[in-house]
Amino acid sequence: ALADAAWFLGSIATLLAFLIAWIFSRSITEPIVKLIGIAKRLSGGDFEFSLPEDLVVARDETGILARAFNGMRSRLRELYMGLEEKVGEKTKELAESLANAERQKAELVRTR
Repeated sequence: ALADAAWFLGSIATLLAFLIAWIFSRSITEPIVKLIGIAKRLSGGDFEFSLPEDLVVARDETGILARAFNGMRSRLRELYMGLEEKVGEKTKELAESLANAERQKAELVRTR
């Protein structure tokens, strides 16, 4: 009877240890999996999203990494938007230059 009780308590302790290990491993792997998804979105050029609040406020290494990702996302979005604006300005300038060149060409053809 004592051996059965010891075996039963040992089994419960083993199950409890596995449960604690599983919970602990999830607390580590879940934020990392989320950060991997964020990295994939950033590498795909998606800068228009917010990071999950639970990641950003975490007071551990994943929180530090999430805040770094958030800063990088914001900065990349600013750079991308600035680049789009500059491309738009240059496109407009080129269109105006082309229109001026075509007008000058037409004027030259008329004066000949």
